[in-house]
Amino acid sequence: MIIEHLWIKNFGKLHNRELDFGEGITVIFGENESGKSTLHTFIQGIFFGIRRMRGRAARNDVYSRFEPWENSSYYAGGIRFSCGGKTFRLTRNFSKESQRAELICEDDGELLSVEDGDLGILLGNISQVVYDNTVSVGQLKNQTGEGIVAELRNYMSNYQSDTEGQIDIEKAVAALKEKKREFDQARKEELRKQEELLNGLKGKLLFLEEERAELEAKISEAETRREGLRQGEGKADKKDRPLFLRAEHRGSMAVLLAGAVVIFLSILLLPGMIGEVTGTAAGLATIGFLFRFLKKSSRNPKEKHNAPEEEGEIQEEEKKLDWKLEHLREEAEEKDTFCENLKEEYRELLAKHSGEMTPLQEEIEGIDLAIATIQELSRTMQSKIGNRLKNQTSKILGQLTGGRYTQISISDEFRIHLNTGEHYTPLEQLSRGTIEQVYFALRMAVSDILCREEELPVLLDEPFVMYDSRRLQNTLKWLSENKQQVLIFTCQEREIEALEALGLEYHLVRL
Repeated sequence: MIIEHLWIKNFGKLHNRELDFGEGITVIFGENESGKSTLHTFIQGIFFGIRRMRGRAARNDVYSRFEPWENSSYYAGGIRFSCGGKTFRLTRNFSKESQRAELICEDDGELLSVEDGDLGILLGNISQVVYDNTVSVGQLKNQTGEGIVAELRNYMSNYQSDTEGQIDIEKAVAALKEKKREFDQARKEELRKQEELLNGLKGKLLFLEEERAELEAKISEAETRREGLRQGEGKADKKDRPLFLRAEHRGSMAVLLAGAVVIFLSILLLPGMIGEVTGTAAGLATIGFLFRFLKKSSRNPKEKHNAPEEEGEIQEEEKKLDWKLEHLREEAEEKDTFCENLKEEYRELLAKHSGEMTPLQEEIEGIDLAIATIQELSRTMQSKIGNRLKNQTSKILGQLTGGRYTQISISDEFRIHLNTGEHYTPLEQLSRGTIEQVYFALRMAVSDILCREEELPVLLDEPFVMYDSRRLQNTLKWLSENKQQVLIFTCQEREIEALEALGLEYHLVRL
């Protein structure tokens, strides 16, 4: 990609400015506060947009710092660049009230869509994090940020010999973890429902056992009552047996009565033998005796008449008790069957709850296995691409330092050590100038790896403040030989003098 032309309507302190650029090195020279950093930020904003922060962060975010005080609706600009043999025009309005972007291919007039990713394709599908930490070096920001470490790890994880960087491992793992979280929630809900079912079954079993105990008590009570009735019936038979025996002697009683009448008549008809008064008294006594005898005898037939009725009532009561017992036993048997079914259901549910593998558990274990597999493959790929990054950084650093430092090591935590010839020295123990060179070499090596689809212009805002003349010349020479377009923003003429001393071609833009 080559940036050919910029036009700025309103952006920070730049108003209605147009600038032209070409291939190779362009030095953008200007005094302090002339707008160099503003121009650098504008190019970044044109490609990636400017996001407005919220809350307190909005007070000093990029949007607020470069929003024009006047004519804020013209917070806009555009860029013309060539890419893949075609020329494109990209315009943006940064204003929050009318924010929009338009991308047109000037060769055929085709209107492309920034929202649908057409611009991202032209930029090689890199993120703003990659852009900021590789080809775009802000003022006093030579050191790479933490974000590029994550990007590098992700790229290393994605690296494959055939489809380099086509699968985002970090996103894939994140998606799997999110899916697992959903399954975990569903599993918890499943367990909660199973707990409710188990508790419900426990309650039903307790209730059935209480009902069964009540039925047993009723059965026992009915059996006791029936046994009592049977024993009472036997006693009644024994009690009534003398009455029946007396009834069998009714003939004898009749004979006695007839004899008594004869005696009474004899007394009355024999006055000569017995006195009148005495005979009368004897007759009356005989009559009284007969009356009492007959009265007493009359009771027994009545009692004998009531005995069969009582016996029938007892038998009827026994029948009712037998029916009730049969009904209670049937109900108890049904309760037993229902209780056994509930116990079986409870055992099955308990086994499922505590031991058996459910579909949700299988999904969760499958996701865990997938994550572990991806991470293991990721570590393998990281090792491969890590070696490539280390070798590329070492190669660039050797050219920047004139062969003095040609080998670095980068740990899994991205801690850098430099081989000084005697031992590996932690980067932070080296001079500031050497540290700046190492980070610059690392940036360029990362851009070679992450920006393979489209080589982007290198933008450097006051990057060589800590360089001496030798380091500066080595770096400018390397840029001239290895990069298609380089924009150097500076307030000093050191870069111009070094380029002229090296005899390198360059373009000069004064702000």
